[in-house]
Amino acid sequence: MRFLQVGLISFIFFSSMVSANDYPTVDTVRFVVNCMVDNGSQNEENLYACTCRFDAISSEITFYEYEQVSVYVRNKAMPGEKGGVFRDLGRDTKELRTKFEEAEKKANKACPIARRVTRPAKSK
Repeated sequence: MRFLQVGLISFIFFSSMVSANDYPTVDTVRFVVNCMVDNGSQNEENLYACTCRFDAISSEITFYEYEQVSVYVRNKAMPGEKGGVFRDLGRDTKELRTKFEEAEKKANKACPIARRVTRPAKSK
């Protein structure tokens, strides 16, 4: 019984330390991998820039807001009646989408992705 009480107290203590703005690891990884793919390749430069962008965005909007926007963006092009549900959701999330887009612009500016410049091979 004593073990259960100690476990419960420690669970309550440590769960209160979790920020309300914490994002699940799956969503963090999904954002970073998609960002890397969108920017050309999965390399270390893109990894650092994309994680920086994610951190900047997650500091601006809550996970709940991010989830609402990403569900809309991911499914708005779905055809037919099923897509209509998400398109209707778009009217309700317009303000959130604007907030997300502003956070994304700030993140892109704060965390640029460096492009490698290569010299063309000299012809002999």
